[in-house]
Amino acid sequence: MMRALKSSWWVHLPGIVAVMAMIALMGARRPWPARAPVHFDVHWNADRWGPPWECAMFPGLGAMIVVSGMTVSAMWANQEKGKKRFNLTLPLLVAPLGAVTGVHLWYWWNLAELAGTGHAGGAWGWVWICAAIVLAASVILEIFRKPGRQA
Repeated sequence: MMRALKSSWWVHLPGIVAVMAMIALMGARRPWPARAPVHFDVHWNADRWGPPWECAMFPGLGAMIVVSGMTVSAMWANQEKGKKRFNLTLPLLVAPLGAVTGVHLWYWWNLAELAGTGHAGGAWGWVWICAAIVLAASVILEIFRKPGRQA
């Protein structure tokens, strides 16, 4: 049996790992091409080109989502007064973080192909899989979290 977590912050560990994975993949994909697609339509066709570092904003966006989620989770736990309630804001924060992670990982994983042709398949798969993984991991950790501040 898994021991209960004592802090509301641990439920965001999958998000922190996702942000670290985004940064690590960017570093592993060096050197970057001078020009690559930096914006896509809903069918993942490139509609704007530029330097790939423009897409480096995604880890920053992910970090902001993690920090805001940690803040909201801490506030949620402080209102529990010893009686455990599932944090209903958690899925609303971590699912988009997982989707952002999926877009980012897809982009950097396929950067060479994107720079050459402007298209690479499987983007929606990356988005859904990453969103599901981060969401499921965070919800599992939330289930094992102990209630916040005792009354």
